[in-house]
Amino acid sequence: MKVKNKITKFMNKKLLLILAIPAALLVSVSFVVYSMNNDNSEQTQDENTIENIVEENSASSDPTLVPEAKKQNEDESDNVDQESPEIIVVDSSQYEDEVEIRAYIGNYVRDGECTFIFSYENNSFEISTPARADASTTQCGSAIVPLSRFSNQGTWQVDILYEAGSISAKTESEVQVTL
Repeated sequence: MKVKNKITKFMNKKLLLILAIPAALLVSVSFVVYSMNNDNSEQTQDENTIENIVEENSASSDPTLVPEAKKQNEDESDNVDQESPEIIVVDSSQYEDEVEIRAYIGNYVRDGECTFIFSYENNSFEISTPARADASTTQCGSAIVPLSRFSNQGTWQVDILYEAGSISAKTESEVQVTL
């Protein structure tokens, strides 16, 4: 009888363990699925809100209605356009057999052209590069000049001009040239 009780207790423990493990797994998986669906539902809710705004504004028959976000972006763009562009020189150096000048326009975002005018006493020459707008600045293409373009060694004046339509800016720099 004692043996039968021991066997029964052992079987009950085994059965309990067999039932507990799948139950714990089921609860864990359910929690993970719930969490993932809850995160996705918040994202879907945000997307639905944006879609509804777009649909409401495009369905409007009044063309003067502008979504608030678009109007704010236009206002910010107007503010940027009202500022004078400022050219910032990043590098003005000689590297082995060439001179490199790098610059960008820090408070203006519009494609245009950068012109680098090198001058020393009565000698001068210029190089133009495209100016490309990125997210928050306008990058002048690097002016890379072979030393053969320089007639004298010494400190050369470099005037950098930026033009984009009717907007322009100018700054000065210098570079030491050793032939």
